[in-house]
Amino acid sequence: MASRRTAAVSLLALAHASEKSGWFLNDDGNWEHTDGTIYGGSKTDAGKDDSGADDGKTDTGKDASGADDGKTDADGKDASGADDGGKSGWTLNDEGEWVSADGTAKDAAACGGADALSAFPAPRTCVDHAGAERCWYTFVPSPRPAAPVPLVVDMHGFGSCADAHARYSGWRAIAELGGAVVAWPQGSRTADGFPSWGAGRASDPANKFPVDDVGFLQELVARVLADGAGGVADPARVIMAGHSNGCMMAQRVALDASELVAAVGCSSGYLLEPPGAAAPAGYSPVPVVTVHGTLDPTVPYSSANVEHWARINGCTAAHAVDGEVTRYAHADGGSLCAALITLAGAGHSLAGGAPELVWEMVRALRRDGAPPPPPPPPLPPSAAALGSTASAPSLPPPAAADAGVPLDVFIGVVAAAVAALVLFAVALGWWVCRKGGGRRGVDV
Repeated sequence: MASRRTAAVSLLALAHASEKSGWFLNDDGNWEHTDGTIYGGSKTDAGKDDSGADDGKTDTGKDASGADDGKTDADGKDASGADDGGKSGWTLNDEGEWVSADGTAKDAAACGGADALSAFPAPRTCVDHAGAERCWYTFVPSPRPAAPVPLVVDMHGFGSCADAHARYSGWRAIAELGGAVVAWPQGSRTADGFPSWGAGRASDPANKFPVDDVGFLQELVARVLADGAGGVADPARVIMAGHSNGCMMAQRVALDASELVAAVGCSSGYLLEPPGAAAPAGYSPVPVVTVHGTLDPTVPYSSANVEHWARINGCTAAHAVDGEVTRYAHADGGSLCAALITLAGAGHSLAGGAPELVWEMVRALRRDGAPPPPPPPPLPPSAAALGSTASAPSLPPPAAADAGVPLDVFIGVVAAAVAALVLFAVALGWWVCRKGGGRRGVDV
């Protein structure tokens, strides 16, 4: 685990090593340099060079002074939601609108449709929730795992889209190894049209985006478990994940629907709660693991979030620091309570590195008090293609095995049968000998 973390941290740090980072996500989902070099690891440039100064190719849309840099849009993304590598050319006009060089106004990011992730395959499911259409994509590994695996709900950041997030977040790679079922939900749009999550407390008057996303995600989990992932995803191992605003939402679900969540593993985001706030009534401790870069310009790095989770989760034991991991554990048995993985020199966009860092810490965690997982049901010959969200035929539970015949009784029955056969053989031999001895002559 430590070597994987160190490798991922090194790859992320490499992204800051050049004076002009110039790395961007290409159409294949790989990090590519402006000189054409393809890099195989996780990268981020956070808009800064190794000295911390603006690198001229920022992904925040601002230069070192905070002014528009004229090189990228608000989130460093193109219209599809993919990282544009600082090449989009969108700038902020005097009215605060993003416009292209020809003066065309830019709408909020256009998210993909039903077939956006057909290559995975990850079909899209849409439902009516609270009067609004809400959608998500679901990826079920193929071949299906022999035993139930965690269900990971991976949420995009502010202004992004579910399909774009699925291509770079890193959870797909874990799922493809048979490690998890992954759902990528789509957030709602704000008043100005940007996809977002209602990660604040819904009852808070200061909450400017009071959307029932906790309820939506509860419905998502219930439907994924009941539909195409039934028997593959373990209902006791639901992991909330995400990046930035998505990480904030993951933690909100853990707090407000703790009966559903086994763990949180996310990056570059805090729980949106006042310092010292108490957990809601009925809350059950949920282990929370976050990854955060020390040079994050969007959500500044802090240890306050992990300390908050340690407190409401009841971690009384002193925390331990192992390299980049700050870990709080429960006093009884040392089980995980909360953890912060610190990436020195990394910025806000952790592009694919975070899931590998948190996976080993959360993969085996189960919701408190949940029963052991049942064996997966056999896949019927007529089942839909793997990964389909169409409901597979319901399978009856396996019948209870017969108690069987006690071993001592079975041995006795066999012995009696053998004895009877021996007696029959002896009697038959005696009869044959007797008949043969009384005959006159021999048959030829």
